[in-house]
Amino acid sequence: MGIKYVIHPAIYFVMLIFEVVGMNLAAGVFTAHKSDKTRFVIGSAVMVILVLLIDVFIFDFHKTGTRSLLIMGLLFFQFKYVGQISFAKCGVQTAVLFLVMIIADTTVLLFAKLVFADSLALLYDNYIFMYALYLSIFYMITFLASIMNIRIIKLDKIKV
Repeated sequence: MGIKYVIHPAIYFVMLIFEVVGMNLAAGVFTAHKSDKTRFVIGSAVMVILVLLIDVFIFDFHKTGTRSLLIMGLLFFQFKYVGQISFAKCGVQTAVLFLVMIIADTTVLLFAKLVFADSLALLYDNYIFMYALYLSIFYMITFLASIMNIRIIKLDKIKV
């Protein structure tokens, strides 16, 4: 049913907050779209609670393709609420975020295979370390794009 991961619920809750806030920040940076701070906080809080409930009660802490697809769908509707934009622009913003997430995931896997080649199985068992590594690389990519003013697409200039 996918990869089962073991993590303390309190640690997972904190890391999930960092992940959801990071996803929203990355979506804003890479699409050059500003959103209302109040809606940002409310949308992020609702998203964290929904993902936590989904992981606990539906997927039992298993990483599956269905879980990832469901979370991307939730992000789509969160972008609609937070950004107050059209559904087409939400789709573009979700696709851009998906691309950035693939880059971060690939970077983590390459780093893990290069640095921890001898103990890769042990590294996969330590989910907290991999999750923290993913979050740090994700935030670093977003930070570098922000200071270098890198945009994949300017969402506000799209006429949809």
